Amino acid sequence: RLIITDFGESFRFLRTYGLDPLRSAVRRNIVDLALERGGATVDQDALEIAVENAEDLVGALLRLGQVVTRVSDLALSARGALTATFPDTVEEFIRSGAPDVEVKRNEFIDGNATVHSFDLVTRSPRGTRILAALSAISASGAGAQTAFTIRKFADIAALGASAPKRITIVDDSADVWSDSLRRELSNYSDVIDWERRDELLSQL
Repeated sequence: RLIITDFGESFRFLRTYGLDPLRSAVRRNIVDLALERGGATVDQDALEIAVENAEDLVGALLRLGQVVTRVSDLALSARGALTATFPDTVEEFIRSGAPDVEVKRNEFIDGNATVHSFDLVTRSPRGTRILAALSAISASGAGAQTAFTIRKFADIAALGASAPKRITIVDDSADVWSDSLRRELSNYSDVIDWERRDELLSQL
């Protein structure tokens, strides 16, 4: 028997925005409906589908992908969901302010131990820059995003001198980013508040 799983990444994604997918009755109903339609279950936050026969594997993968999408879309319907569009805002700002810089969305970058996906990756004569655009509506969400980002940046920093430069852009419109979170991020990347976004262009 095979188990197809997202390893809890969907729930982790929602919690980076301060959203507990099972906390409210409305969210729980949406999750339950997605699970029912996809024939999936939840095991310790992981969305899973059990496959008895190898020939059913492709269908199970497609169904789990649909479940993951429906569950993750909770970030778009929740209060404060506009924070989920922050990478779009950053991308638009870079394209308008630095038209010669190549911008890619959701690029995969090799780390020392594994491969990571990032909101934005830019390339210019000055080199490759990996950007994490962080926005949260609660202190817990900011803390979760910080931990998630540091885990990826630390693995890339372990490459040493060959590691691409890393930049964290913080959406400081919400007062949820403490000095301690900024210090933790600064151990692995340059940290720029959105209020000082012109500094981002100078680095690119």
